[in-house]
Amino acid sequence: MIIENDEEVPTFSAGSTAFRWKFNVNNSRSDSPSFYNIMSSMKFKVIITFEENIFFLYLVRIRGIYDHTSNELTTKMPHDFVVNIFGGNGKQKILRFSYNTECNQPTVDPISAKAWWKVVKIDEVKNLTIDGYIHMYCCFQ
Repeated sequence: MIIENDEEVPTFSAGSTAFRWKFNVNNSRSDSPSFYNIMSSMKFKVIITFEENIFFLYLVRIRGIYDHTSNELTTKMPHDFVVNIFGGNGKQKILRFSYNTECNQPTVDPISAKAWWKVVKIDEVKNLTIDGYIHMYCCFQ
């Protein structure tokens, strides 16, 4: 679920690179809506999975309307993508997908998608939930 700041200005839109995302940790997989990085016109999606007590967060670069269909997508991050996870009692975890790092997750179709991933141990996830939900703020820098 994408959360809005107020009734008039949503924190997520196709033209925005910053959004807040709230999801239930009992889901084995959650996908964000796709979004564009306004600094590079590249299209992305965030995917969450829980496997064997490990929380995986994937940043997936997907083909967008500004990509040529014949060109392979770049394997390097064009900007830093920062994910802040906020828990109760001031707990916080920052995950940074750093500029120019190579993608580290193979995809089914390398011309259509590239992916980077980060891992959070389940013990940390328990400290970062509020009423069973993870609250994330994501942005490009």
